Amino acid sequence: MECADSLCPKCVTEHFRKGEKHHFLQIRHYVHSDAVHVDDITELLDIAKIQQYIANGAKVVHLNPKTSKANPEGVLKSYIGGTPCTICTRAISKPNLFCSIACKVLIQALLYPGTSIPK
Repeated sequence: MECADSLCPKCVTEHFRKGEKHHFLQIRHYVHSDAVHVDDITELLDIAKIQQYIANGAKVVHLNPKTSKANPEGVLKSYIGGTPCTICTRAISKPNLFCSIACKVLIQALLYPGTSIPK
């Protein structure tokens, strides 16, 4: 939301009764990880080279690197047919470079400190 307020479902109704109009970026829970629909985030952020998945018929990208109980560090040892994420080394499919938005944002912050992340 443009006002940067975090609102529970009950409060959001009251917020909009005040006549304020906003665009939402809905965060969804997908396979034990937070994700956003590709269609929702594309206008806000360049998601090129971020691994995409299909969830309930829609393309999504993870917000943060996905971990598993069997492998809590999130690092997969096998890259057969794939490649490691540039930041966290989680296995992803080629030609992607990042497993999540967080990994892409981190590399851009490291490469271009003090600048905003371009779309």
